[in-house]
Amino acid sequence: MVKFLFYSSILTKRLIIAYHVLVSDKTSTKTKSSGGKVVFSIIIIVIIIIAIAVSFYFYIRYQKAQKLLQNPTLVALEETRSLITKVSNLIELPKGEDPTIATVSDINKLKDQPFFANTQNGDKVLIYEKAREAILYRPSINKIIQVAPVSTAVHP
Repeated sequence: MVKFLFYSSILTKRLIIAYHVLVSDKTSTKTKSSGGKVVFSIIIIVIIIIAIAVSFYFYIRYQKAQKLLQNPTLVALEETRSLITKVSNLIELPKGEDPTIATVSDINKLKDQPFFANTQNGDKVLIYEKAREAILYRPSINKIIQVAPVSTAVHP
């Protein structure tokens, strides 16, 4: 009988230990699942914030595009500013003067002029009349091809 009581007390202790292990596993599982819910909620909130930010960015770009479409002069002005900025990163431009800008569209008409010897269709010519300077710029490779003085001959 003593052996039985001894074994039953061991069995009872093991059952109590097993119960405590099961209860602690359930508690840790609940903690993990609630922790998982918190992480999932944070991820959803971050995704929503990113989606709102991206939507706002594209909305602003759309509004700017609509403004440019309604006023073609703004498109030309924006293009001129962009071109001047790109060229000014490559060479010092004359101050206090806006250039006249031309686009080379037919190189065959310009082949006999030395300034246009290395030109290609699509090149831009910036002409500064006061500074008497012309700059040949190739946007496709972001490179200045030629710089030359401009002579403005006035015929009587």
